[in-house]
Amino acid sequence: MLLNAMLLRIDDPPPAAPGPAIAVRCSMGLPSGAESATIVAMGINAAAVLYLAMADAARVGSPAEGQQVVVQLDGCPVETWRVVCAADRVSDVLSHVQLFLEPV
Repeated sequence: MLLNAMLLRIDDPPPAAPGPAIAVRCSMGLPSGAESATIVAMGINAAAVLYLAMADAARVGSPAEGQQVVVQLDGCPVETWRVVCAADRVSDVLSHVQLFLEPV
């Protein structure tokens, strides 16, 4: 998994106060073809997918649907995204939390 971003914070929906600052490496990008099909089948609006290692999710908390994540792709400005779907993906090779995101 290419780690190309930093998860900086997990927030509850406004008007809640911002969550604590964290710094967790993660991977984020456009949905793949299979993920795009999943997005359509589920009827959700997602423009990006974030992958968070299961060990990191256990340490900092796993974002849930409706929460917001503050993320910085390497070399880019900080952005805030809303989690529209969260799923645990567990395998013998790679276990991670898959977050489908829409811009805030």
